[in-house]
Amino acid sequence: MVETILSDVKHERRKLFEEAAGVVSYKHNRDLTFNRLDAVHESLLRVNDIIREESSGM
Repeated sequence: MVETILSDVKHERRKLFEEAAGVVSYKHNRDLTFNRLDAVHESLLRVNDIIREESSGM
């Protein structure tokens, strides 16, 4: 563990400190939330396209 802390690899040090601070689960939840928001955004774009198609076809 000491080797990881003293490592030159920033990513490994950050990962270790995030685990120690207990923020890993929050980052995971944040990533899931962003993925859900992206899916909702895509759905809204499709709905808008459908509405636009139907309004131009009338």
